Amino acid sequence: MTELVNNNNMEKDKDRSKEIKMIDYSDFPLIRMNLPDITNDTVYNEIVDGMEGFYDHKKNFQLEIETKNVKEIHMRYMYRFAKFLHKLRKKTPQYLQHTTINIYENLIYNLMYTLFTFLSKPIAPVKLIFWTSREDNSERKITKIQNFYP
Repeated sequence: MTELVNNNNMEKDKDRSKEIKMIDYSDFPLIRMNLPDITNDTVYNEIVDGMEGFYDHKKNFQLEIETKNVKEIHMRYMYRFAKFLHKLRKKTPQYLQHTTINIYENLIYNLMYTLFTFLSKPIAPVKLIFWTSREDNSERKITKIQNFYP
C-alpha cells in the first residue's frame, strides 16, 4: 500500500515538474533540476518544496542541478538555503546519495563554494563542474571540478 502511495506521489511530482519545467524525474533515481535565477520568494519556495518532495518517495536518489539559466542569486536566499540544508541533514534515513552541479559563471561557482565551505556542509557528496560554455557542443570543456563532502 505504501509503495502505491509513493508511486502516486511521484506521478504528481512529475506532473508538477512539467508545469514549472524545473524538475525532471524521468530517469529516477537520478533527479534533474534546471534552476532559474533565484531572486524572489516564489522561485526559492518552488526549489525548496521540490527538494523536500524528493524525500517523500522514501527511495535513494542522486541529484543533478543545471545552472545554465542562472545569472543571479540573491544572497539572502543563499543564507536561507544553508538553513534549509541544516534542516534536511537531520532527516533519517538520508536518501540523497550524491549531487552534481553544472556551473557556467564565476559568480555562481563562488556562491556554491561559499555555501558548501562556510555556510553549510553538504548533505551528501557534491561535485561542482565548471564548464567553459553553456552550449552543448564539442568545444565545451570542463574548466575545473570541486568536490565537497559532508
